[in-house]
Amino acid sequence: ISWGKFLGPAAFLQAQAFAELPTDSGVDDEVGLRMVLGRTWTSGGEFGRSWSPMLELLTVRDLVSGAETKVDLVPQCQVSLPTRQHILFNIGARFPVSATEGRDTQIVAYILWDLFDGGFFDGW
Repeated sequence: ISWGKFLGPAAFLQAQAFAELPTDSGVDDEVGLRMVLGRTWTSGGEFGRSWSPMLELLTVRDLVSGAETKVDLVPQCQVSLPTRQHILFNIGARFPVSATEGRDTQIVAYILWDLFDGGFFDGW
């Protein structure tokens, strides 16, 4: 289940609740919640670069007796690469907050490319 809300003209809150119920008997069922709060700044008018710093909260818990709830914080920033804004790059760091044993800080990144709006070298 996903939900999102604009907070004023440029801020946003998004949430996702989920359940993973694998059919493999060797894997535990789990539930979780992800939430992100962020704000977007743009330069160059409607079609310019955008920057969206965000703070994401990730929680997950196995559905077994005595399981710990794992909580992580992910400060991150998403940037539009071309001014057409059809390619977005995000980078952040995932910090375990609870149930930290055996879980290290991770660098996370992704690229989103909306192919409909142009090729990789278009709109720079």
